[in-house]
Amino acid sequence: MSVYYVGATARITESRIESKCPAYQSFPIRELEHIHTVRQVRIMTMAASIPVQVCSIGASGLAVLVALAGWPLFDRPMVTVAGAVVLALALTVATASARARKVPLEIRAYHRGRLVCLFSTTDRLVLGQVKRAILRAMDAMSTAQ
Repeated sequence: MSVYYVGATARITESRIESKCPAYQSFPIRELEHIHTVRQVRIMTMAASIPVQVCSIGASGLAVLVALAGWPLFDRPMVTVAGAVVLALALTVATASARARKVPLEIRAYHRGRLVCLFSTTDRLVLGQVKRAILRAMDAMSTAQ
């Protein structure tokens, strides 16, 4: 029996998928249909990216400096107000970015006519490994028949 993936939350062999995420479950691969990943909305994918997270945190720091030093240095209260507005926007983007990284990514399929969640994680790398292992197991099953 070939094992295609073994991890802390899943085990995929040539005949079965065993997963502990979201709860322990086991499915024979030949009984699964329409295996697919649940995709995030593009704006959530973009918000979860490292560049957006880094830039929003950097903009927050710069906006704090402008808001605190704007009035005394430039003698213009509008600089301080603009800095506060930019700070609010940057903190909103940083918060959305942090939340978007915690949204679970799922692999789902139909098992005996019922939609089931085969695997769920917040780690894109693990999701990709599990997805590739499922594809290899399905290929091995189809070539064996």
